[in-house]
Amino acid sequence: MEFHHPWSAIIVLPLCGILLCRGSDLITADKDVSAFDGKTAVLKCSYNGSREINSVKWTNKSSNVIAERSRGDDFLPDSRIKFVESSEKTNGSIIIDPVRMRDTGTYTCGYDVQGQVPMEKAITLNVKQDSTSLWKIVIPIVVIGLLLSIAGIVFFLYKKGHLRKAFR
Repeated sequence: MEFHHPWSAIIVLPLCGILLCRGSDLITADKDVSAFDGKTAVLKCSYNGSREINSVKWTNKSSNVIAERSRGDDFLPDSRIKFVESSEKTNGSIIIDPVRMRDTGTYTCGYDVQGQVPMEKAITLNVKQDSTSLWKIVIPIVVIGLLLSIAGIVFFLYKKGHLRKAFR
């Protein structure tokens, strides 16, 4: 914000905190986050203002509270979700570990700050299927299938007598 008159800063800045500036501008958050299914997702959100924080609350696409920190007490109904450990009280980031495909969607990080209207930022989480995890399933199935096929052929040849003649 640029001021052209010396008195304008004195008039506009107090109004900014009350009327003109959006409180959400005081929140820094990633707009989009991507993570692989089964891995860890970090949803970053922090408050950049100077006022005291009453609480930080995260809601999911269904508007359910998934994490809330109010004056040092944490409400975390899902054991996969935790607040990021930080010495900064302004950091309200959360970790989802392990993240699942069903976690895909929009999350809202909201701050209730003393003397201001509650502020919110939306973050979209995109959970992707990890293609390497698919191979962890496919390769063992193929190997087991091959071993069973070989065992079946050996058994068949043994029963027909072909293998008995070869080993005499």
